[in-house]
Amino acid sequence: MRSFACSLLIFASACSTSKGSGADRIVDAIEEQVQLPSGASPLQDYARHYAVDANGRMGAGRGRIIGVYLLPEPPRPTGPGIGCSEVVVQPNGQETLKDVPCPLEGQGKGDVSAGERRWFDDVEALPTINDGGCMMVTVIFNPSTQRVELAECNGGA
Repeated sequence: MRSFACSLLIFASACSTSKGSGADRIVDAIEEQVQLPSGASPLQDYARHYAVDANGRMGAGRGRIIGVYLLPEPPRPTGPGIGCSEVVVQPNGQETLKDVPCPLEGQGKGDVSAGERRWFDDVEALPTINDGGCMMVTVIFNPSTQRVELAECNGGA
């Protein structure tokens, strides 16, 4: 148990976000070999998020790297009666509605754009969406074997 914890600490310390870091090398290895499932978009279309599952909380096994690939949603239209609104209080106290863009579900954790990638310190911080099919792809990488063990689209409604 102690050797596993030490290995994980060494591994995690190699996973900083600086250019050419251990994290970059691991993510490069994942992205070089991952075969996206049928129906998925090209890799560069996804915002890619990664973290070590140190305790096996995601059900993939301790020490696995979890990748979450999300297709960023296009901006939603705004206009009278479309999208979301916020209440604006005028100087005279009258309340009016102002059209604003709606928040995008499953986004905002890391603000990663299409074609970019980010390393998270905790798998619990990885973004997720409900359903969505291939708008979200989950990847599991085993650093011991240096192999992608899973790449699958999210479920559908």
